Amino acid sequence: VNGVFNIGVLRTSVDWSRSKHITMLAWYLRQLSVRPWTTQACTTGFLFLAGDVLAQQVVERRGLAHHQWKRSASMVTIGTCLAAPAMRAWYLSLERLVPAASAYAFVKKMALDQTFFAPVFLFCFFGSLGVLEGKSLEELKEHYKMNYFAALKINYMVWPAVQILTFSVIPLQHRVTFVNFVALWWNAYLAWKAHHSHSSEEGASKNEKQ
Repeated sequence: VNGVFNIGVLRTSVDWSRSKHITMLAWYLRQLSVRPWTTQACTTGFLFLAGDVLAQQVVERRGLAHHQWKRSASMVTIGTCLAAPAMRAWYLSLERLVPAASAYAFVKKMALDQTFFAPVFLFCFFGSLGVLEGKSLEELKEHYKMNYFAALKINYMVWPAVQILTFSVIPLQHRVTFVNFVALWWNAYLAWKAHHSHSSEEGASKNEKQ
């Protein structure tokens, strides 16, 4: 009897948990439909934060005691205020420029995305991060020289295939969210790249003074 009771309790618990997750997903999808700009901004900000935490804790192994929360706040700001609205506006524009019914539409969209959006966004990302961190004009120039083309090269190794999948399979209203989940490790890479070189610059500067 106890065994049957325990199985019943377990099934009830699993069903409740599954129902809860389905309800949360339904709520999120509704928010995407009703408030797409706000929902995608919040989602992107959270995923940029997750990417930076991943970079600091897993890649750089800083530990929570040495976590740079100001740096994380800068990434959240960029994700919420720059990345999310820029990506949504771009995807909406692509739908107008390249109708879904046109031949090889997903290939054309990928080509436009990687030719125009990717290099411009990376330029704005590094510039915005530099401004938020109080870099001088000379420091920004050095930052671009050390980071921009290296990140763009990695971008072209990763994102064309991802964007082919995005434009061929993922519905328009879910593209920003899908790309951001795929980009979790990419965000971690950008966070590490931007701040790894910053540490190198500081070290070089100290050596020059000595």
